[in-house]
Amino acid sequence: MADFFSKLKKGLDKGTAIVSAKSNTLIESNKLKSEINAAKKFKKETLLEIGKVVYEDGKAGTFTIESVEELITRASESEVKVADLEAKIIKIQEEEKEKMADIKTAAAPVDVDFEEVVDDVTSEVDDIVGDVTDVAEDAVDDAKEVAEDLADDAQEAAEDTVDNISDVVSSALNEGKDLF
Repeated sequence: MADFFSKLKKGLDKGTAIVSAKSNTLIESNKLKSEINAAKKFKKETLLEIGKVVYEDGKAGTFTIESVEELITRASESEVKVADLEAKIIKIQEEEKEKMADIKTAAAPVDVDFEEVVDDVTSEVDDIVGDVTDVAEDAVDDAKEVAEDLADDAQEAAEDTVDNISDVVSSALNEGKDLF
């Protein structure tokens, strides 16, 4: 009976070590993936800004490469950041493999395949985190579109108001009316 409890304790210790190693890797990887998504989004916005500057300056005949150099630098820095973050994820995954190898070497064999259970849970958590990230990014994009539409509507309303005031003033002046 003591042998059974000894094996059970070793199995639980192994399971705990596996869960700990996998969850640490998952947490750190997801943090880095979030940073990667933010850097990619920043790069995309910067590239759009470059295109806007090139178009507007080109249309006005004032385009020079200097007008977009800073933006190009920012986009390049985002690429470097993404590469660094991806390298960190690979390093974290390699460290996890080493920890798992150490756990397998140190622990006694167990009937329950904790690694398989943890892998399944990890996969599910990854899927959920990805879904939540997608939903959050979509919500931000939708909010940004609504804000841009509202800003455009406000701009149009302001321009219409200025036109209307100008028409009233012009009409009053043409009829010789005193404005004040």
